[in-house]
Parts: sequence; C-alpha cells; structure tokens
Amino acid sequence: MARRRKILQTNFSAGEIAPELGMRQDADQYANGAKSLHNMRCLIGGGVTRRPGTWWTDELAADSVVIAFIADSSAKYYLVFSHQRMDAYLTDGTPAGSLTGAPWETPRWSEMDYVQSGNTVFLAHPEMPTQVVTRTGAATWSRADFAFFGGAGGRVEQPYYRVQAATITLQPSALTGSVTLQFSAPYFTVAAFSDYVGTRIRYLGREIQITAVTDGDTATGTVIEDLPPTQRLTVGTYVGFAVGHVVTGDTSGAQGVITAIPDGTHIDVVITSRLIKFEAEDLIGPDQVVAVSAVADISAAAVTDWDEQLIGPVYGYPSCVALHRNRLLFAGHPMVPNGLMASRLGNLYSFDVGDGTDADGIFETIGDGGASAIVQLFSAEQLLIGTDKGLYYVPEGQANPFRPTSIAFFPFASPWPITATAKACAFDNGVLWVSGSLVIIARPTGNLTQSWDAEEVSLLSPHLIDNPTRMAVVSNFNDGPERYALLVNTDGTIVPLQLVQAQRIRNASPWEFDGVVLAVASIDGQIVMTSRRTVTTARNFLEIFDQNLTLDLAQEFDDLDDLVADYGSATVNVVVGDYSLGTYPLAIENPPAGPYTVGFYYDTRTEILPPALEDDEGPIAGDMSRIVESHVTVLSSARFAQNGLELAAYQMADDVSAAPPRKDGAQRFQHMGWSVDPTIYITQPDPLPLTVLAVRTTVAFRS
Repeated sequence: MARRRKILQTNFSAGEIAPELGMRQDADQYANGAKSLHNMRCLIGGGVTRRPGTWWTDELAADSVVIAFIADSSAKYYLVFSHQRMDAYLTDGTPAGSLTGAPWETPRWSEMDYVQSGNTVFLAHPEMPTQVVTRTGAATWSRADFAFFGGAGGRVEQPYYRVQAATITLQPSALTGSVTLQFSAPYFTVAAFSDYVGTRIRYLGREIQITAVTDGDTATGTVIEDLPPTQRLTVGTYVGFAVGHVVTGDTSGAQGVITAIPDGTHIDVVITSRLIKFEAEDLIGPDQVVAVSAVADISAAAVTDWDEQLIGPVYGYPSCVALHRNRLLFAGHPMVPNGLMASRLGNLYSFDVGDGTDADGIFETIGDGGASAIVQLFSAEQLLIGTDKGLYYVPEGQANPFRPTSIAFFPFASPWPITATAKACAFDNGVLWVSGSLVIIARPTGNLTQSWDAEEVSLLSPHLIDNPTRMAVVSNFNDGPERYALLVNTDGTIVPLQLVQAQRIRNASPWEFDGVVLAVASIDGQIVMTSRRTVTTARNFLEIFDQNLTLDLAQEFDDLDDLVADYGSATVNVVVGDYSLGTYPLAIENPPAGPYTVGFYYDTRTEILPPALEDDEGPIAGDMSRIVESHVTVLSSARFAQNGLELAAYQMADDVSAAPPRKDGAQRFQHMGWSVDPTIYITQPDPLPLTVLAVRTTVAFRS
C-alpha cells in the first residue's frame, strides 16, 4: 500500500550540500540544503535567484587581477594589474589613467600583496622593491620604489639584520671617509658584486655605504656616520677582564666592549655608546674594577657586532604589507620569513627601532618554533598574522598598545596553514582566511585570556572550493541586504559564501563561466572581475556584475549587425525586455525593436535533496518512492523547466502579442516514476530572470 507525505522546503539557507553529505538526513542543514544550486545565489530571505550576468566593460591587454581603491567618498577606483602595467577605472567602468613599465612582471602581478593609505597603495613582492603607486589627479598616477626615511646625517632608517654567520668579524680601515672593509670570511657571496653596491651595513650601529666590492671578503665603502673609535687602555692588570666584557668609565661615562687583551697591562676597547672616550679613570667591568693610567687611539677593531641592510637587491624584499595603528608593517622577508617589521608611529617610511621606546619601530620574530613564515597580515581590533602553520594575534588594548616593549605573538588556529594570495577579508564580524581548500573565520572572543578563536566555515560545501587564489567581500549587493565573500577558485570559477552567524545562515553555490575568472573586487555593493575568455580568440576582459542582466560579457546594440565587430563568429544570445530572441543570427522574423542586449548564455540548475521521510518502522532512505507532484513558488520569473518539462510561456488568457508575462506564486508539476532517491531539478531554457522561493513536494512511498 502506498502512502503519501507533503514536504515544504521554504528556504535554501544551507546552500549546495556536498555529495558526501547527501545521506545526512539527520542534520539540520539537510532540510534547508540543495543538491545543486548551479549559477544561483542564495538570498537572505531563504530563496535562490539566477546569478547576476556581467557587462563587457573593457578589453584588457593581458591576464590581470583587480583590487578596490577608495581614496575618499568621491574618488573610488578599480586598479587592474597585469604584466608591467596598471590600469585604473572608475566604478562605472570609465578608464581613469594607467601606468606602464612597472617591475611587476609575470607572475608577480598575481602574487603581490597590497595595502592602501589615502591616495597611495603599497605593493609588496619578495622579488621586487616594494612599490608605491600614488593617485596624483583624477586620472593620473605615479609609481616609485619605496624609499626609507632619511634620518640625521644621511642615515637610512631601514630594517637591519644579521644574516651572515655570527662568527664573521668586520674591520674598517678608518673611522671616517672612504674606508676598506675587511671581513674575516667571505661575505659577498649571496648575490653579484654589483648588487651590493649602494647597500649599507652597520658597524656597531653606525652606517657605511658600500661603493665597490673587491672580492668575497673585501670592499670599499663611505662612512655615513662616524664610526666608534677603538682605544688601548693601560691598566695595572687585566685579571678579571675578558674579551666581550662590557666596561664603563667611572668618570667619563664611556662605555665599550673589550675586543682584545694584547698583554698583561693593556686592554683594547671599542666604544659602543655615544662615542664618548675613556680617560685616565677607573675601568668598571662585570667582575673587576681597575685604574686606567693611560689611553691611546688605535686602528678600528675587528668586531662581530655588525649587521646588514635586510631589504634590498641582495636579500630580497618583504612579501606582505599592512597598516596597523598608524604604522606600516612588512613581513615574510625571504631571509627572515617569520619576522615582523613595523615603522615608527606616525612615520610610515621610518623603520628605526631606536632604543625601543613606544614610538620607535619594531622588528620581532615569531619565536615559538611553530611558524616558519608569515604569509599575511590583517589589521583588526588587534593585529592578526597568517602563517604557514596557522593564525596568530598580537595582544593589545588601551593599557597595552601596539608597541615595541610589549609585542607578543599568540597562536590560536594552528591546524590551518594560511594561503598567501587569497587576501583575508573582514566578514560577518570576523576575518575570513583561506587555508588551501578550507575557509576559516577568525572572531574575537571577548575573553582576555584567549582574545581570538577560529572555525572552518566551508564544511557543508567542500566540493565547491578548490584552493581559492583571490577573495573579495561585497555588502548590500544590488542594493539588497545580501553580503557575500566571493572566492575565486584555481579553475576560474567563483563561489559566493554567505554567512550570517546571528541567524545561523551559512551557504555556498557554484558560479561557472564560459572562460575563467582571474580576480574579483567590490566597491559599494558592486562586483567586478577580470577574466580570460575565448571570443573568437583568447581575450581578457574587465566585467561588471549586474543582477538585472541574464547574459555574460553583455553589450547593448541598436543594430544587431554591429555585434560582429566585437563577438565575431561566437555564439551569442539576444534579449530585449522580457523576450529571449535566441542566438544570433536570429531565427525569427520581425523581432521586437531594440536596443538589444547581447551576450553569452549561462545555464542554471536548482535541484532539491531527496526527501527525508519516515514510516512506522523508521527512515525510508534507500527505499523506493516517487514525487507525485510538486509546487515551485517563484517570484517575478520567466518560464522554466522542471525535470525537463517546460512551463508554457503563455497561459490561455495571456496576450501572445506581448512579451511573456513574469510568473509569480506556485507553479504545479506532476511526475511519474519510482526511485530510491527521487528529486526534482529546475532549469531555464531561456536567459531570463528566475527566483525560487520554496518547493512543496508530495511524495508517495510503500509501507
């Protein structure tokens, strides 16, 4: 005997469910999920609608990525980066200036990190000098290598670090002017000799600019800051003193480090503080005090206390950049991948660490052994750091600001290595990150002991997400309440992810294109993308999404013959108003008057999950059942097909001389056939609007 049950699915808030979850009828998300939402987007009210089409905005020179640039409320741009060039566009697609001859060659343009400050955007890549692109007018731009702030006496306030072995000594031939630099072991081996010219090293904190390299361990340089002198002190005894001891003059206040003890009554000391020299006075060491009877200047000592210009042609450049608390941050340097560098407070170009006071620059490494490389930085209410081993945060607050004396790194999401190119985005009161093919959201906890926590938000739809390379967030899309995180997969598809934690909404759906998407960006509820499509030949485009559009790469024409100049022999569809006229050349005579919207058709598919039913003995999953009839509730939609059966475009009372009317309310279908997993799927024969609000099915099963 067959029994019947009616099932009403009022929303699709769980999105497209992964096939491996297809039997999880016990899960709450099953009732609100779908088997397929191909080229559909989920609405905040629970329904789904045809994804937006795109306008042919401009043809680009090559593969490109796009980022949003907002100088102020009246100056908003999309910046498109490709091989050695940048093109700017206003939000309506109007070209607004360009740059050429840039150092971001392939593939750097697709790998650069970036951060914007006012009219300037900083671009970071480990193989090129950090770039500074500045808006200088409404449609004019300039580009320059990042230049560190020049301090007093010509010093450069840049990060310094000891890359070479700590045992190598450096000895200059003099304290001023042009000097010979002698290293105790080969130093000039990392790069070509010419790469070292113009770079700087520091001898006991004092800068020397290299002017020529003689061989692996010898060079010449110009002293920028007078070097600390070395003195030979005559003492009664050296007992109690040793090389490396820090010593102080009792009267002069001079301070230095013992570099040699040539005999029993002499101690060689290099000055390390303020260039104040020792006098005939008591010499205070860590273990002994001795009287100094005479002092003499001698040749500069060979010391191990020297360091090197970290950022430059020899060792490379930072891979990630951010702004946090009025400081510019660099990280991910090839030689110090776990190091974080921060500028001085209020001066984005000065990285002088000084004596570590609150306003000084910062140079610290994540020293817990867990993370070997920083790959992303994100400025939230605290600084978040994405590494190759997981997420960290830097604790801070009103009583403990972001400063050199209290900086620390706390891990909180170690299972997930962070992906570099899919830039983290603020989303749903948290920060969204990509870890391979997983999507992670970090949220503040409000707990002082553990300020941040993270969870995976792609559990329901892992089949849709394939190592995303770019990510952008859009709010109030198409002037509606929806917000999405748009993930660009490696295969060139887009996955819109919708999260509303407060209402337990979490969903995703697949958007596919006739071609590949390279990047997405968003400003004020608008989405743009860069793409590569075959339109007669392989070509690149900037496209703007429009929910009122049902074709891709679309343009408007008053005369259809004009489309050949752009589309050539490609198969394109033609829409005018609510009419779908088919493909060009049109097969109908006397088509309605234009203007005509021309573009590429994309199909859609909305398929429900098999109904979850029980009889007196329990679940019937796997038993034979069939959907007897269904009612699909739509809103302002064109005709559609269910399981291949198309609705008629017109009803008996309709005026067939007018455009087919939009459909609202429940549309009834009848079905035949038994199955162990019956379902219904909705497709569209025409590129016209479709919004599905609910599906009610009547299911028969044997009991």
